[in-house]
Amino acid sequence: MKFIPTLLFCLFAALGLAAQEKIDKSNSSSKETRSEFVEARSGREAGQQQEKRDSVLSLEKSRQIAGINDSYRLDATRKIAALETLNQYNARQRNELILIATCLVVALTVLLIYFARTRKLNKQLTNHEQQLQELNSMKDKIFSVIGHDLRGPIARIPVALEIIDDEETSLEEKKFLIENLKEHSKVALETFDKLL
Repeated sequence: MKFIPTLLFCLFAALGLAAQEKIDKSNSSSKETRSEFVEARSGREAGQQQEKRDSVLSLEKSRQIAGINDSYRLDATRKIAALETLNQYNARQRNELILIATCLVVALTVLLIYFARTRKLNKQLTNHEQQLQELNSMKDKIFSVIGHDLRGPIARIPVALEIIDDEETSLEEKKFLIENLKEHSKVALETFDKLL
């Protein structure tokens, strides 16, 4: 039985070693668990920090995108305003050109009407001038004929009166001259009556 206490001692020692080993394993396992926990915790913290960084980056990118969208909208609004201004300017210029063209057409039409009227009046004036010249020529011919027809009888009156006043003229000749003067006076009077 001497053997039993040694066996017990060995058994206790083995048990102690096993317990120690279990404790060591548990410690090492708890160290591993602890390190895993720390790693998990630090991983979570790193993940949370990464999420925070991602959310900050996402927020910054959202702000950048919003800024880009705002600048795009502002540029688009400015471009639209510029295009509308340009369209208004072009419309105004087009309206001014239409107004100028209309005024030119009206002015040309008035000038053409005035030119046609002036030309017509010039033709009428030329025709009237020709008619007036023809009438004037005819008048001169008529006055020439009338003057000739009247001159003869009237020109005889002073000659006949001189002959009648002459003492050498006989009474018969004087009577003949007076009768001749009466006839020529009647002819001249008839010519004047026809003229009037």
